Amino acid sequence: MKRRRRELRTLDERGATLLLALMFITVAGVIIGSLAMASGNDITNIGNFKTSRASLDAAEGATQTQMNAMRYVYATTCPGTPYTLNGASIVVTCTATTNPASSASRVVTFTASPQSHSGTKLISAQVTYDDFSSSFNTNDCLASTPSPTTCGAGMTVNSWVVNPGS
Repeated sequence: MKRRRRELRTLDERGATLLLALMFITVAGVIIGSLAMASGNDITNIGNFKTSRASLDAAEGATQTQMNAMRYVYATTCPGTPYTLNGASIVVTCTATTNPASSASRVVTFTASPQSHSGTKLISAQVTYDDFSSSFNTNDCLASTPSPTTCGAGMTVNSWVVNPGS
C-alpha cells in the first residue's frame, strides 16, 4: 500500500483577509440596520406628536373662545358647543359659582375635551370674572337684569391645567 504524502501547509495570511472582510460587512450591517430602525421610530413619533399637538392647540383655542364668550354676558353654564379647529372637534363645558356682591362675581371652571372622547380632559381652566362696578358700587350683571352693563369688567385666569397624555 502506498501512502499519500501530505503536503505541508504554509502558514501565511491568505484567509485572514476574507475573515476581516466578513466581520466588517456584518458589523456595518448591524449598525446600519439599527440606525434605520431608530429613524423609523423617530418618524413615527413626529407624526404622533403633530397629531397630539393639533388636539391641544384646538383645545386651547376653544377654551379661550368660550372664556371670552362668557365674559360679557351673564352665564353660569356653557352649552357644550363643539368647536372645530386644526381638524379637531373640541367640546368646552363649564360650571360656575356666583357671588354678586364680590369682585369675584363669577368663578367659572372650563373643561375642554375631544368631541369623540367626552370623558378625556385636555384642558381645565378656572377663571374669575369681576362683574362688580366699583365706580357705581353695583353689580347689574345678573340673570334678572335685561341689559347688563357691568358684566366682565375684569377677568383673571386662576389656573390653566393641560393634560397632554389624556
